[in-house]
Formats: sequence, C-alpha cells, structure tokens
Amino acid sequence: MLLEDAEMANKCDAELESQAEEALATVKEHVDEILANMNAVSQSLPPATDPRSTVNSAVVDSVSALVASTSTVVGAAYEAQNELVANLSQPATRMVYARDPALAQALIKAARHVQMTVVDLTRGLSVDTIETLSQQELATHASAVSKAVEILASAVRAGTKAQSSSLLQATKTVSDATKSLLEAAKMIEELPTEEEEDTDVENFGIDAYTLQEIKLQMKIAELEHLLEKARKKYDKLMNTSLIKAQWNVV
Repeated sequence: MLLEDAEMANKCDAELESQAEEALATVKEHVDEILANMNAVSQSLPPATDPRSTVNSAVVDSVSALVASTSTVVGAAYEAQNELVANLSQPATRMVYARDPALAQALIKAARHVQMTVVDLTRGLSVDTIETLSQQELATHASAVSKAVEILASAVRAGTKAQSSSLLQATKTVSDATKSLLEAAKMIEELPTEEEEDTDVENFGIDAYTLQEIKLQMKIAELEHLLEKARKKYDKLMNTSLIKAQWNVV
C-alpha cells in the first residue's frame, strides 16, 4: 500500500512539473510575440532627424533589448525544467530529482509574473504613443521586469539545485538591458528646450541640438550592441535546444 501511495505521489509531482514546463513554454511564446511587435514598431519609426525622434528610437530599441533578453531567460528556464521533467520520468533518476510540489507551483507563479511585467512594459507602446511615455513610467516597468526575472531565475535554481550557465548569462543580460533602458528613459528628461536649441555651446561653437544628437547616437550605438548580444544568446540557446531534441529523438 505504501508503495502504491509513493507511486501516486510521484505521478502527481511529475504532472505538476509538466504543468510548470508548459507554463514556461506558453510564457516564452507570448514574450516572443511581444518582441516581434516591438521590432515592428522599431521598423515603423521615421528616421531620426531631431532629438525627440532620436530618443524615440533609443527607447524602442532598449525596450526591445530588454524583452529579447527576458525571452532568453524564460527559454533557459524552460530548458532546465524540460531536463528535470525528463529525469522524473526515468526510474533511475526519479528519486534523485524528487521535489517539493511547492517548487513547481512557485515556478509557474514566477513565469506568469514575468509575462505580466513584460506586458505592462510594452502595453500600448506604438509609433503614435512613444512620445507620451515618461521617464518614471519606463523606469518603473523596467525595474519590475528585472525583479520578476530574478525571481524566476531563483525559482529555477531552487528546483534544479544546479547552476545553469545559460540561465546566469541570460539573467545578466537582462540586468544590462534594464540599465540601458533606464539610460534611454533618462534621455527623455534631457531633451533640450527650444531656448537651448537656439543657444550655441561655447566649446567649438557646437549648438545644443548637435551636441545632444551626438550623445544620443552614442547611447543608441550601445543599445544596438546590447540588442545584438541578446539576440545572439537567444539564437545560441535555440541551437542548443535543437541539438538536445535531436539527441532525444535518436
């Protein structure tokens, strides 16, 4: 009777872990859809010809970088959970990975929280609304995403009891992307006023508009580098997943 109870408990735990795996897959899919929308917004923006439009591009690019890096974290979390579920299905490794059901429940909750914060960050963000965003609004939502990702990473580590290099790297990328978005948001408040635009800077006679544009272009270059870095990590993670899937089939 005790053996039957243990088998039933193991079955229930495995089902809950599979639910956590499915929840992560769903969140990953939704975050990727949001990223695709952000990329579409970026492509729809008119060419940057003044400080305001330059800031708009910087904000959209930095939001895209944060969403992309968050997608990578969720993907790494999914891979870790996928491996755990596979081990739970094998008699030889089942007991090694025996877990408290609360861990899977916490993982599901953390994944959905990440999804919610990404939705809040990008809600209503379009070519027509970008100029209505404030520094405080962007900073608040960016910080919320970063904290949610940290919670998710902690939930993964608590469950697998292992340090995933891909998860650690992806989490660091989110931290970097958050800092870049905060910098881009700060640029909104640094936009020159009409009076400043008409005033020459003493050094070399550079006007305020040109000086501001130089600073913004430098920051945009940093954001583009970060976005490309996040995309490469995402591609690497996807290639690793494909290789693992092929080995599992074989």
